[in-house]
Amino acid sequence: MIWIDITNQPHVLFFRDFIRSHDCLVTTRDFGGLSGLLDQNSIEYTVVGRHGGKDRKSKLIESSRRVSELAEFVSKHDVKYALAKHSVELPRMAFGLGIPSIFILDNEYAEQQNRLTLPLVSTLVTPAALDQQIIQGQGANMGRTKTFNGVCEATHLKAFNPYKSSVTELGEYVVVRPEPVLAAYFQKQSETQGLIDRLNILGYNVVVLPRSGEKYQNAVHLEGVDSLNL
Repeated sequence: MIWIDITNQPHVLFFRDFIRSHDCLVTTRDFGGLSGLLDQNSIEYTVVGRHGGKDRKSKLIESSRRVSELAEFVSKHDVKYALAKHSVELPRMAFGLGIPSIFILDNEYAEQQNRLTLPLVSTLVTPAALDQQIIQGQGANMGRTKTFNGVCEATHLKAFNPYKSSVTELGEYVVVRPEPVLAAYFQKQSETQGLIDRLNILGYNVVVLPRSGEKYQNAVHLEGVDSLNL
C-alpha cells in the first residue's frame, strides 16, 4: 500500500490517475475545498487535521497536532511507501516510521516548508527548471534528487474531459486565482480585490477560485471546481 497525503487543491488532479491505478491510502486535511474536489474525482480519503491559517503559532500547533493524528492513523495500515507533493507532515511521518518516501517539489521559494521536509525525504523529484542550488541550501540531498524536463501541471491535462460550466452564462469573464495569503512564504498584501475592481471597470465579469474560503466583492466565487473547465 502507498500512502499519499493531499494537502492542497492542485494535488488532487496531480495524483488522481496514480491513485486509480495503485493500492493507495489517501489522507487530506480540512482546507480550501479539498474534500469537494476529492469527492468530485471519486477518490476515497480520510480527513486528518486542518490548515493552521496565517498565524505562525497556529500553523505550528495544527501541524504538530496533525503529525500526532497521522501517526495513529497511518501506523494502523501496511504502508510500504509514502508519496506527496509539498506536504509538510508526510516526510516527517515517513522518516519517523521508517517508510521510504518520494517527495515532489516545484516551489523553491517555500523556504520554511522546504527546510522542514527536504532533509528527511528518501527521494526528491523536481522539474529540471527548478533552482537546484536553492533547494540544496534548504537541505535537499542532490544525490537522491531526480529531475524531469517539464512542469507538474501537465498532469492536469491528461485524460481531461471538458463539461459545460454554468459560468459560461456570464458571457466574457476573467478567472482570478488569489495570492496564497495563508502561506508562510507570502508576506505581501493581497491585491486581488483591487484587480477585480479594475476588471469590473473594464466591463468584465470576474470568476474567483478562492484558496481558503475568502470572499471578494463584485465577483462569482467557485469552490471545488476543476479550473480547466473554466
